[in-house]
Amino acid sequence: MQLTKPRKVSEPHSFKEKAFKKKKKACVVCKESIQAQGLVCKVCKVASHKRCEAKVPSSCQPLPPPELRRNTAPVRRIEHLGSTKSLNTAKQRNTLPRSFSLDHVMERKYDFDLLYITERIISVFFPPALEEQRYRGNLREVAQMLKSKHEDKYMLLNLSEKRHDIIRLNSKVQDFGWPDLHAPPLDKICSICKAMETWLHSDPQHVVVLHCKGNKGKTGTIVAAYMHYSKISASADQALSTLTMRKFCEDKVAASLQPSQKRYIQYFSGLLSGTIKMNSNTLFLHHILLPAIPTFEAGGGYQPFLKIYQSMQLVYTSGIYSLHGSGGTQKICITLEPALLLKGDVMVSAVGQS
Repeated sequence: MQLTKPRKVSEPHSFKEKAFKKKKKACVVCKESIQAQGLVCKVCKVASHKRCEAKVPSSCQPLPPPELRRNTAPVRRIEHLGSTKSLNTAKQRNTLPRSFSLDHVMERKYDFDLLYITERIISVFFPPALEEQRYRGNLREVAQMLKSKHEDKYMLLNLSEKRHDIIRLNSKVQDFGWPDLHAPPLDKICSICKAMETWLHSDPQHVVVLHCKGNKGKTGTIVAAYMHYSKISASADQALSTLTMRKFCEDKVAASLQPSQKRYIQYFSGLLSGTIKMNSNTLFLHHILLPAIPTFEAGGGYQPFLKIYQSMQLVYTSGIYSLHGSGGTQKICITLEPALLLKGDVMVSAVGQS
């Protein structure tokens, strides 16, 4: 790198003739405007009339760099995500679509959690207490984000209650909802896993979106179940997906899983491995043994009643049982007369008040 020799302070001006038609300049000597032809220094840009050339100060100082002369800084540049092109900040606000606007992303506060569990499995979670109007608005934001990223290559599996506004935003929606804080029936778990596998295998660009409004345990149940299901036809790159799904379950949803949901994940894993076999026979339920009843004060009581569900459908409601005693470690055996004929997924709910 070569350095130029500093210009001497006493160096004379290097004038050239110039026509000042549009942009008028004042003469450095007489301060009057130069109307037509005049002189301008090639180095310091000083202007004067021809008649005033002899009176121009002999000291010629070069102009500073443009950044200092105009009191401006170099243009700020940013790097767009997923691209090597640099964009001017001011221009980017006008040229980028809304979903990629940096100002929009930084200032907008969302009421949902969108997470890529793997490159092709996405979780979208809405808190259960989110009011309806805000939920619908955020749902539209999710649809715009997914469409801008994946176009029509994504399918949404709804794990919550059926909603027509979800279908209006994306026609590729399958409803697999079940009550919050409960385990899904085994056949529903299997149907969800089959739907995911079919969609993902039909096109390498296809992605699955798991939508849930409520408890995160629903999403965790399905991700854990699919982790076991996908091992059956595991490919070479499946090991990494299995690892990321396991990490999601451990870090994000483990605390939200209900005991029944954990148990059904084990049931499903056992069915896939062959250690558990499904019993499709109908059985009679004669007795229900409650391991313990609440402790209540002397003279008080406990009045439970039972609700029995088959495949999430209420099939039996008992009368109210009046119990008296000290409670605590006391067990209770309830006899159903006549016996109840059941099969498949059965849930017994004991509800009562003291």
